[in-house]
Amino acid sequence: MWTREQIKTNAKSVMARSYWMMVGVSAIYTTLVGLFGSSSSFSSSLENSLSGDVPPEIVLIIATFVLILSVVGIIFSVFVTNPLEVGKDRFYMCTRLQQAPFGELFCAFKSGKGYYLNIVKTQFLRRLYIGLWSLLFIIPGIVKSYEYYMVPYILAENPNISSSRAFELSRIMTNGEKWNIFVLELSFIGWQLLGIIACCIGSYFVNPYLEASFAELYEAMRAKVFDMGASDEGELCNFWLG
Repeated sequence: MWTREQIKTNAKSVMARSYWMMVGVSAIYTTLVGLFGSSSSFSSSLENSLSGDVPPEIVLIIATFVLILSVVGIIFSVFVTNPLEVGKDRFYMCTRLQQAPFGELFCAFKSGKGYYLNIVKTQFLRRLYIGLWSLLFIIPGIVKSYEYYMVPYILAENPNISSSRAFELSRIMTNGEKWNIFVLELSFIGWQLLGIIACCIGSYFVNPYLEASFAELYEAMRAKVFDMGASDEGELCNFWLG
């Protein structure tokens, strides 16, 4: 049985030896993901500019540009942001064992491995399922987001695993744990606010603490399914470099 105190203590121990590498990885990841968020915000501002007395031809041009920008944003999210999330999680899990190289952030894009398309598909389905449940009701969408919380970590550990099996393992891992995971996230609000107050740049220095803690959480969930006999090291074969 894991506790928030133990999770955070373990995370601080990892940070003590790898903090600045963690800062670099989190900064690059946050910046790249921010590109998608910026394009979405820009699209929204352009849509708002369509109100008022605007000539029809201008409306058509702006609407076309918004559509193109939105499509590019979706493509970027599916083929870049989602695989990067898996790479980020792999970096933090590897760092638990030893100093992981910066390149682990981009592990999903390594040629010759055959991992990339499976990661893209599984991550896309994860976002899709959560989105569809959220369209029905807000609460079921939130529940599903916690139910599939561990999917990126599972992919980071076994990028060849099938989508259905990744979802199944995540459901087993988070069964009875969703509220505890929510409370763990909630416990970092003070740190996140501190990062935002520091002109948002402070988030780069705070994120490693959050990410290292979530990596510790996955390790606890991994041990849970092993104890239950729901998986083993033949399927979740631990993290190694290379």
